[in-house]
Amino acid sequence: AVEYEDGTTETFGTDDSWKSSFGPRRYSDLLIGEKYDRHYEHPGWNCAGFDETGWKNVNVAVYGFKNLIGQNAPHIRVLDEDRRYRIYTSQKGEMIIDCCQIKAGSAAMHIKGMPHACVEFDYFEEPDKEGNYYWDFDGRRSVQRDTYV
Repeated sequence: AVEYEDGTTETFGTDDSWKSSFGPRRYSDLLIGEKYDRHYEHPGWNCAGFDETGWKNVNVAVYGFKNLIGQNAPHIRVLDEDRRYRIYTSQKGEMIIDCCQIKAGSAAMHIKGMPHACVEFDYFEEPDKEGNYYWDFDGRRSVQRDTYV
């Protein structure tokens, strides 16, 4: 709800007039990574007058509000930006970006390429003995991969 200066409040919510469509974020998971595909972007979707032809009406579900609670943790915020890294090619021909330490966070990059090209980033803590990519994350051999199309 929004409280105005005059003390009145207004609640905004969804109803069956709202529409939805799949967007470019195909999946996003803290442990396995994220896939973002620009082919599914909808430029201007957040602007007045956007043509949502082809979008589907949402299904309204009523759950009540008792299950809605605030996050019981500090807000995520940028604490530091570290621009130290080195780029090398492993013996197997893999391009590796070494951030020089184990990090938690996200990477920001500028990528140029051909339409429909796919770039994958696989994350790991340390290379094998020969300096190659090694994907045994946390002893589970699970891949953490971000994909950008």
